[in-house]
Amino acid sequence: MHLAAGQEAAAAGVCQHLRDDDTVTALHRPHHVAIAKGVDLERMTAEIFGREPGLSGGKGGYMHLFDPEIAREADDEFQRGATLGWIATG
Repeated sequence: MHLAAGQEAAAAGVCQHLRDDDTVTALHRPHHVAIAKGVDLERMTAEIFGREPGLSGGKGGYMHLFDPEIAREADDEFQRGATLGWIATG
């Protein structure tokens, strides 16, 4: 698993200024973004371990976290060739 250790402050600072309906995504290692935006930690953990109660039914895993309930995607955009580190829309 690729954690975002040491990057938590950046995610918290960015997400503090977003509205509830804003969407945010991270370039790589999205756990800190998901937590800062308010993801359900039990569902995120289930997703990381491939369990059905996870955010995407356990099919996205730790690199593709998505939670439509809080209008947030913290996905590993690196695999799709994105060049920006942070993208916020709303």
